[in-house]
Amino acid sequence: MLSIPNMIAALGRSCTLLGFVSLVAIFAPICPAYQKTGEEDPKESIREQTIYIPYGKLRDVFEREGRGVFLPYDKFQELWNAARDKRASTGTTPAPIDALISEATNEATVEKEVVKVSAKLTIELFNKGWNQVPLRLSDSAILSATIDGSPARIIAKEDRSYALLAYRDNAEPTSIQLDLTYAHAFSKTPGKNGVSFEAPQAPVNRWKIVVPEKGVKIQVQPMLAASDVPLDPADEKTKDTTILQAFVGATTTVRIEWTPRSEGAAGLKALANVQTQQEVVIEEGVVRTRATLQYAISRAELSELQIDVPATQKVVNVFDPNIRKWEVTPLDKDGLQRIQIQLFEPAKQSQSITLELERFQDAALSQEVEVAPIQAIDVGRQVGVIAIRVGAGLRSEPTSRTGLLQVDSSELPPNLKAQPSTYSYRYSTLPFKLSIAIEKVMPRQNVKQLVEARLEPTLWTIYSTTIHTIEQAGVFQLEFDIPVGFDVRSVQGREMQGIQPCPVDSHQLTGENKSRLVVNL
Repeated sequence: MLSIPNMIAALGRSCTLLGFVSLVAIFAPICPAYQKTGEEDPKESIREQTIYIPYGKLRDVFEREGRGVFLPYDKFQELWNAARDKRASTGTTPAPIDALISEATNEATVEKEVVKVSAKLTIELFNKGWNQVPLRLSDSAILSATIDGSPARIIAKEDRSYALLAYRDNAEPTSIQLDLTYAHAFSKTPGKNGVSFEAPQAPVNRWKIVVPEKGVKIQVQPMLAASDVPLDPADEKTKDTTILQAFVGATTTVRIEWTPRSEGAAGLKALANVQTQQEVVIEEGVVRTRATLQYAISRAELSELQIDVPATQKVVNVFDPNIRKWEVTPLDKDGLQRIQIQLFEPAKQSQSITLELERFQDAALSQEVEVAPIQAIDVGRQVGVIAIRVGAGLRSEPTSRTGLLQVDSSELPPNLKAQPSTYSYRYSTLPFKLSIAIEKVMPRQNVKQLVEARLEPTLWTIYSTTIHTIEQAGVFQLEFDIPVGFDVRSVQGREMQGIQPCPVDSHQLTGENKSRLVVNL
């Protein structure tokens, strides 16, 4: 009979190809008490168990790194089914993130050197156990952080940002509120101050910005929507402050800038300089003027403008989108009239006004046209340019000029260079004087005439053919003297070699003896 070690060795030698042996051991411990009675203790009954011994590769299987645990198949099935039943009983999948800041309400207050922000963050915790909530704020100093009045656990990360550690001990999602106070120094530049925050991100992100100064213009970037908060005049705490309410969304950086609104110099009038572009068109029987006055305003605001124009000119139009109304008042001196203009909103830095004037005159053969200045009232300085165009059929010549410098038309502003100018001037101060003599250009005609006369017993017929060469100006009528007693049968144009026919419209005999033939073209 072989002992167990010898049996294992013998089986091992006979099964070296498999590397494993199967051993069935029957253990029957004998208890003296149960030998006497012949009864069998259920706890001490004979048990069978199959043991697999990796005889051939014992060291390789059990002593290598990362070795596993070997279980019977029925035990594995038991553990596998229990795990699947537990997952099915929950009915949910793990959340993709630990936590979420669902809402942020911030109040930023400008202090002496820093901007302090008091934020209330609504945070949703999803996973059981410890959750990490990124707060960012790598560029700010955290002054306090509490949850339900108790200090919050804030950690600093490697990128110098901050995060909140919150513990959740149940399986249901939990909502907490973090009261956070942080500050950042703001930058100062002439006329403008600004600060930037890497604030906690939330889809609903409200900002209330308080600047302890009245009449301050506040800008927020990015800004989805914003409105100024109306203040109660009876409230002593807010009467000298400016408050802006803004929604910025889930942005990475919030930029706040503020600057005081200009109130002008106390007790002083606005200082304005004016540049004028004046265009004068002289045609037969009418002179039209179009002038644009560009105001440059400083030191205060202008809500009303006054402009003097010659009384001989009719004010046709005064326009600009900011003009509420205008009216013309005659002046008792210097042959002027004053245009008073009221604006919708006071002009702060610049204002443009455009005038249209016209003057009708007799259609005499010669006359003199005076170009008068258009003068802005209560301004420090007025400079400008004048472009004059003389219509076709008129001859012009400047007769007197004072306070004007003649310039080439290429030096005019682009809008005045669009059409060629007859004369161009520049002035650097007012007043100036300019007179232009206008003379109607008379046509010069050369006529070649061929006359044929046919004498019959009772009729004398004359055929007259004329060739007209017209220069300097056009004509609309041709006049002829005919012998007394003759009747005009027909007048018509005739085409000849290299000569166009006259476009005759009508003809008639005039004069006391009906001896003047007038041909209308």
